[in-house]
Amino acid sequence: MITHLSIKNYALIEDIQVDFGSGLTIITGETGAGKSILLGALALLLGKRADLSSARDPQRKCIVEAVFDVSRDDLEAVFEANDLDYDIHTIVRREILPGGKSRAFVNDSPVTVAQLQALGAHLVDIHSQHETLILSSEEYQLTILDALAGNDLLLEAYREQREAYRRAKEMYEELQATKESATRELDYNTFLFNELAEAQLDTMDQQELEESYETLSHSEEIQESLGHVIGLLTSESSGTLETAREARIILGKLRGFSSTFFGLWERLNSALIEMEDLSESMQQSLDMTESDPALLATVNEKLQTLYRLQQKHKVASVEELVKLRDKLEDEIGNATSIDHRLQEIEMQVGELRQQAVDSAAQLHEK
Repeated sequence: MITHLSIKNYALIEDIQVDFGSGLTIITGETGAGKSILLGALALLLGKRADLSSARDPQRKCIVEAVFDVSRDDLEAVFEANDLDYDIHTIVRREILPGGKSRAFVNDSPVTVAQLQALGAHLVDIHSQHETLILSSEEYQLTILDALAGNDLLLEAYREQREAYRRAKEMYEELQATKESATRELDYNTFLFNELAEAQLDTMDQQELEESYETLSHSEEIQESLGHVIGLLTSESSGTLETAREARIILGKLRGFSSTFFGLWERLNSALIEMEDLSESMQQSLDMTESDPALLATVNEKLQTLYRLQQKHKVASVEELVKLRDKLEDEIGNATSIDHRLQEIEMQVGELRQQAVDSAAQLHEK
């Protein structure tokens, strides 16, 4: 309930103070007396858009302030929800500065216009002269009936149940549409998955397969080249190893004469050891290189399968194909489990609908 209204520098008003007692207060006066100005000032206080033209003197600040007794209105939750300081004698003030900006305060704390509007909706109802037309509105009539019947808690429960039913039904319809789409794609996705699964991608190393293919397809050339190099290194008459060993023996006779000769011998000895190791490695590679047409055909078949799948799915690695395979597996699993999920949601929709219908019946009865 409003108990006091103060207006300064607003429209035709220089400065007035109005006190309201308990019960009904009637303000009368002929046209132009200022009745509408009081309502305009009150609307400004409740969050109406501020306009500098409202000021009587644009060079001075316009102030509208009111005191409300909210002790019987149970508004603590409204104050808390809007981050406002609660007081049973709440003071609301609105200021329009000479520059055109406006400020608002609730119990001397600055607030936004949105906060002011949220609180004002619980402080004052302003009705216009034609508002009796609302009595013919079915929605308004139901609101009055609910108020008279004390349906607040039941109505809130019904609204929550109806909203829960609406959401569940919407989820069911979306899942039904997803099922139809998934069913259309299921056969194709299953074909793609089986194709990728049969390729045994987890056991494939593309680099290793490509190296094996190159080795097997050039086995004769590799054998011939390695054999020739080994011959050059190990020939008893003119092999590089024999020549290097002979040179090492000769330098060995000189290594005791100075550190220079010892260093030369040491370097030659290290090089010879490396060459001997290199010769052994090449001999092992030669021994391991065999012409195996069957193995070559197997490796080539795996590579061709891999290349075909990569080209088909526009990827460049085995890892990407594995990710695609796993994704397809998940999609197939979702598609096959969607019926069970639909049954669960359908039951939930039925239960929620019945709850809402029962509450609606109680509302109708009351």
